[in-house]
Amino acid sequence: MGFLTLTYAENVQDIKKANHHFRLFIRRLNYYFSKYKKNKYKDLKYLVAYEYQNRGAVHFHIIFSEYIPNKVVSKCWPYGYNKNLPVETGTNKFISKYVAKYIIKV
Repeated sequence: MGFLTLTYAENVQDIKKANHHFRLFIRRLNYYFSKYKKNKYKDLKYLVAYEYQNRGAVHFHIIFSEYIPNKVVSKCWPYGYNKNLPVETGTNKFISKYVAKYIIKV
């Protein structure tokens, strides 16, 4: 399992543009995995939430069913930065608190 934050280098505030970029990111991941890692990431699932930073830019928080190597994330997200962390098995309490935090914001 992996926990990922995607941040823009530029101050992208348009949610439609940001969602379009996120969909492109997912398509790039799927393409990469279909080409190079056919079995391991075949059923990749994710939960995503977005929020606005203090400067007004959109950024995404994603929990993936598998940890995605940082070099793959960097290739697939050309718009800025990422923070990519593996989530250890047995840390369901952390994930539950994290998801609840963003559900409450909505």
